[in-house]
Amino acid sequence: MSPDGVTGIQSISGNTWRRLQLQIINDDIAVFKSTDGGATWPDVKTLLTNADFRTSGVKLAEIFYDPLASSAAIKWTLSDNLIYQMVITDQGLRYDRWNGAAWENMWAK
Repeated sequence: MSPDGVTGIQSISGNTWRRLQLQIINDDIAVFKSTDGGATWPDVKTLLTNADFRTSGVKLAEIFYDPLASSAAIKWTLSDNLIYQMVITDQGLRYDRWNGAAWENMWAK
């Protein structure tokens, strides 16, 4: 988690760096790519924007930031009426489902 609240996970292979980033400024989720060891990040692809999380004014998902826990979570509800979340932490990435009583981990990386 960056000091400005941006949270991301990054992979490095030689001079090529890739980063999946949640941006607190506008709640966008974007992928960045650098081919010069992270000096510049010219390739950016926005995957989802804040507008993508809404349909007819109804919020479909929300992004939550917890700077004290160094984590960010995207939470959403699907047609099965269960709540799901993708959590990014210093330790990695986790996908969970709320069963009505507790979070069940579906997978972690």
